[in-house]
Amino acid sequence: MLSLLFNTWKILEPKQRFRSVFFFVLVTISIILELLGIGMVFPIIGLILNEDFLETLPFLQNSFLKDINHFDLINFSLFALFFIFLIKNLFMIFFYWWQNSFTTRTSVSLAKKLYTKYLYQDYLFHVNHHSATLIRNITTEVFFFQQLLLRVILLFSEFLILISISILLLSIDLNSTLIAFIFFAFFLGLFSYFAKNIQKRWSLERQKYAEKSGKDLLEGLGSIKEIKIYKKEEVFINQFSNHNYLQANIFKKHGVLTESPRLFIEVCSVGVLVLILFTLSRGSYVEEQLLSTVGILGASAFRMLPSLNRIINSIQYIRLYSSSIPVLLKELSYQTYESKNDVKESSYNTKFDFDIVIKDLEFYYSNKNKLILKKLNLTISKGQCIGIIGESGSGKSTLIDIMLALFQPTNGDIKFNNKSIYHSTNDWRNNIGYVPQQSILIDDSIKKNIAFGVPDHEINEKKIINCVRETQLDEFTKSLAKGLDTFVGEKGIRLSGGQRQRIAIARALYNDPKILIFDEATSSLDKYTESKIMESIYKFKKNRTLIIVSHRIASLNNCDIIYEIKNGNIKTVNYDNI
Repeated sequence: MLSLLFNTWKILEPKQRFRSVFFFVLVTISIILELLGIGMVFPIIGLILNEDFLETLPFLQNSFLKDINHFDLINFSLFALFFIFLIKNLFMIFFYWWQNSFTTRTSVSLAKKLYTKYLYQDYLFHVNHHSATLIRNITTEVFFFQQLLLRVILLFSEFLILISISILLLSIDLNSTLIAFIFFAFFLGLFSYFAKNIQKRWSLERQKYAEKSGKDLLEGLGSIKEIKIYKKEEVFINQFSNHNYLQANIFKKHGVLTESPRLFIEVCSVGVLVLILFTLSRGSYVEEQLLSTVGILGASAFRMLPSLNRIINSIQYIRLYSSSIPVLLKELSYQTYESKNDVKESSYNTKFDFDIVIKDLEFYYSNKNKLILKKLNLTISKGQCIGIIGESGSGKSTLIDIMLALFQPTNGDIKFNNKSIYHSTNDWRNNIGYVPQQSILIDDSIKKNIAFGVPDHEINEKKIINCVRETQLDEFTKSLAKGLDTFVGEKGIRLSGGQRQRIAIARALYNDPKILIFDEATSSLDKYTESKIMESIYKFKKNRTLIIVSHRIASLNNCDIIYEIKNGNIKTVNYDNI
């Protein structure tokens, strides 16, 4: 438990740790109010039963209270008791507000921190991690950490209150308090011992099934066409339902385990109270002393039993959510490969005056021993249009990913303006427009898809219009009722394949890049649509360098030079001889 609390503390940011200190101030105030409320029960019962009760309390004999008549003193005491409980409960509303505000802010900050880390990781990180896992970490694991944090705060506050009331009771009736303490300590220890391993196993299983359910949803909703065509709805439904049921079943079992101690505590509390009353009734107590003692024990039990139950519940929930801690610690430990400051440094296009030089380039994936690219040497002149062909798996897209600085080569380098692109990545990328085979369109307007990631107030309308015209989207957008403000649907589902790719090309043109890279950008289109889009692409040759990857030779007929990648090597080929 101590290591878990220490790791929870490590996840918090310095300002959150500082704010958590305020928690102890609030708990101290709540303890004082709790003790005042419970402590007043003893003298009030004594006053009601005995007019001379104040004389048994030496520290009150010289106070102003001795001048108040007995009836008024009882009324004053009862009003004071009510007022203390009113103040205490109003304060507890504030305490719960602070508690939930603190944990909510922490979870929002943590989710943002994780999302930021993921987006600034290198491309290889995303190749090696399933998006469902990352989504689970940002949503489910952060939410469970928030719940764990709530339970930790609740555990500490209730534990401190329980200890404080116990000290008060020890000073009033040592024997009865020790009987209750020994009994409940034994029960808590026994229950905790048997529940610990079960809850640890449930915690890991909960995490596993949450990830599988997330994958089922992503894969099912992302493959809706294939599911409909092959009539596989039931397969995906059953798979998701099974994993979701297994996860829900863990929460069901945990719920039963969580509620069981409360019922047992209630029964045992009555037994302990009967035992204490039996002991007191056989002692040398006078009537008012006996009733006063029973009264304060009853008031204490009224407050302590819910605290005891909350402590047990908190421990169980902390164990259930504990598997989130190592996950979050691991994810937060990842080094960020790019910083936001680096991106902001180069918000303009560096002048592109020299050739792109690829020298002795080699690459292989860490999980494979085979070289994908072998000693590639290539020079791309400014304003040149080159085509790249090759069989599937030959390394065409890998070369493009390296040129985009998404992967670093195993050996060799790529230079522009006589500088390595890996030493001036942002300057390099500011000169690039990129169109992949499957461009992801966001569920927003055509305009916002073209000005991808640009805040609304910063969108350059003139640039949008120019991009639409260059990609021959103007007639299409004019035919729409909302024009450029028309929503495209999730992944552009409301548009045709050709329209989606033209929007993707317009997006690539928005920042006026000097280099345009097309990675199988038209391979998923029919020949007629492809030929029309290629006509548009070749018009960009006037003032830009074009790099076109395609498996359709016909689409490269206007390239200045064509390269073929085969067995990790690159060579020039003649269009007429292909």
